[in-house]
Amino acid sequence: MLEFFARLREWIEDHVSWKIIGLALVIVAVVAFCGGNLYQEWRAEGEGLTLVKEEAVASEESAASASEETAASGEVVVHVAGAVSAPGVYTLPADSRVDDAVRAAGATADADLSQLNLAQKLADGQKITVPAAGETPAPADNAAPSDSSQSGALININTATQEELETLPSIGEVRAQAIIAYREEHGGFRTTDELMEVSGIGEKIFADISPHITV
Repeated sequence: MLEFFARLREWIEDHVSWKIIGLALVIVAVVAFCGGNLYQEWRAEGEGLTLVKEEAVASEESAASASEETAASGEVVVHVAGAVSAPGVYTLPADSRVDDAVRAAGATADADLSQLNLAQKLADGQKITVPAAGETPAPADNAAPSDSSQSGALININTATQEELETLPSIGEVRAQAIIAYREEHGGFRTTDELMEVSGIGEKIFADISPHITV
């Protein structure tokens, strides 16, 4: 009998221990497999979120860039009168010249364009009077509005009136009003760079006007 129990114990030790070891290995393998799949899914989700975030940032940057380019390009409103087929008020791109305004209104056959500086860059609010042959245009009409860059005087953006602000390059009625609204809301400008916080004034426009302003 004792011999029987001894053999039974040996058999259990020889077989059960290996089964336990085998079962443990199977469990480890299953855990490793499942854990690997979960990690891959988590990593894929993380990469997906990162990609979505990067795309969103790129989209915002693209929209902001497009918005600034639109604001920087701007427009000017000018009045064309005199010897033209269709006198009136015209809205043209900000980089337009007197020649563009005259072409838009259509010079008549008796218009004397030699008296105009057709290469002059338009300014917002400018009036252009095209003289007929034998007439002399009024200098006040065909001259661009007073520009601080020509007079040499700096414009204080904390005290300037709307009319004074409109003499700055690329600053029309809308942007001048926005500057005044910003300084009233924030108690004035501490530096000229702060002007870029105003809606519609980006780096390009600021670069144009910065030599002509102060605080």
